[in-house]
Amino acid sequence: MNKKIYFAGSIRGGRVDAELYNRIITCLGRNDKVLTEHVGKTNLKESASDREIYERDMGWLRESDIVIAECTCPSLGVGYELACAKALGKPVHIFYNRTKTSLSAMLTGDAYYAVHPYEHENDIYPALDDILASNASIAHTSSDDKRASVQSSAGSNRQEASVPYVRRAGEQDIEGIMRLLVQVNMVHHNGRPDLFNGPTTKYSESELADILQNENAPVFVCVKKNDDENADIPVNGDGEAVLGHAFCIMQEHTGERMIPDMKTLYIDDICVEEHARGLHVGTRLYQHAEEFARISGCYNVTLNVWECNPGARAFYEAMGMSVQKTGMEKVLRSDE
Repeated sequence: MNKKIYFAGSIRGGRVDAELYNRIITCLGRNDKVLTEHVGKTNLKESASDREIYERDMGWLRESDIVIAECTCPSLGVGYELACAKALGKPVHIFYNRTKTSLSAMLTGDAYYAVHPYEHENDIYPALDDILASNASIAHTSSDDKRASVQSSAGSNRQEASVPYVRRAGEQDIEGIMRLLVQVNMVHHNGRPDLFNGPTTKYSESELADILQNENAPVFVCVKKNDDENADIPVNGDGEAVLGHAFCIMQEHTGERMIPDMKTLYIDDICVEEHARGLHVGTRLYQHAEEFARISGCYNVTLNVWECNPGARAFYEAMGMSVQKTGMEKVLRSDE
């Protein structure tokens, strides 16, 4: 099995397309694993409690590599799943029959989602083959009237994206992230040369590759298709420029004497490419990390800010954060 697929389709919103779901799931399952095979059962009966269903499906969503949704039949549950998938940084592809329904502008208007309108069921399967064969992590589209058909949009949706968006980082982003790590290092080196060497990076490329595989240390990147606004920034193999990153660490306290059981998302580092200032990259990254924490059941989001970086402190305060504790220091030796 190459990929773990979360297939989303209407259940309580209506089962008129259950047979279609089953055929799509059969197609997806030829070479990959569909975690939600039950969605395609025509005689589906729910025996679990609502809480059990929620926890099971959220677990599958976190485990998945990609989300495929058929949204012709409207469903509140599917809409929630798509929002959670975005917060978790999962690639999302949405199919719907344009002759039967109009998709919500909250989906077609969001550049994060790859939307595939179709008119005939047979149009779906070549698009799915292209999606699953592609190494691209997330495809993007613009408005519905720019998509003539699934055949013309499948595999090429990314080229229509023109706004920055946040997703989970992949190996194709390593070069761009390494460039950013030098920049954030120099901010610290210039502020505290006694504590930070520079120019250098916090991680080597191999160490970064290992981090990107760690589910408990999610790294998010804000990317944008290369254009005149970010012409000075190198692009990856998908033609995207990495405008910023957010390194996060999931911390969990259980059974401790002093601390109640809780989950915390610690933001280790947010960096915005120096040539991408003014595009609200930092805001996009922070808000994405916060939503990821909320979806993951975290109690709070924490981070550390150096006193030599007052701009960063002002930014985090603008994001709604407040001081939790203060780290203090007294330098005892001067190396002049």
